[in-house]
Amino acid sequence: MPFKLSILILAFTTLTSHASPQVSRTFDYYPVFLEQVSDLQEIGSILSKASPIITNGKKYRGHAHWNVKWKYRWKQKNGSCKVTKVNTTVELTYTMPEAVTLPLNKSLREKYLAYYDALLEHEYGHGDYAIAAAQEIETTLNRISLPGKCEGINSKLNSKAQAILDLHNEKSRQYDIATDHGKSQGASLH
Repeated sequence: MPFKLSILILAFTTLTSHASPQVSRTFDYYPVFLEQVSDLQEIGSILSKASPIITNGKKYRGHAHWNVKWKYRWKQKNGSCKVTKVNTTVELTYTMPEAVTLPLNKSLREKYLAYYDALLEHEYGHGDYAIAAAQEIETTLNRISLPGKCEGINSKLNSKAQAILDLHNEKSRQYDIATDHGKSQGASLH
């Protein structure tokens, strides 16, 4: 019986110490009408014209916007300043095309749907970087304990969290480069 209790306590400790940001996901869609298209190039043209997504002067067909926020508490005790609680939230907004009508041609319809699924999966990959950033912020800040008084701790904690966020922003940027904005993952109409 003590062995089972130990496993239960260990499992509970592992579950409760794991960083778990609060994540919200929303979708913004822009309408596209594809029923009369005759080829993949036409689908691409319609998507590009309809897309409201412009980054650095270039149009994109899908986008993941993310915002990571953090809150923390700390207390001074026994000559040190210890973080006692960290909470993070991740707000994800995915902007994607919404085919009001699909291509009448079965082959084009299937190719568009496969493209859409690959594009969405690529954008989810960006969201994963946001969630990973929030998890790392929680884990890292929760481990911080500084000797002495708590002067300047807010600045130190916020700087550390921002550095983690910047690192994951760069990873997300590199993800686009490595996948050619999802083309190597199937988000291509060729």
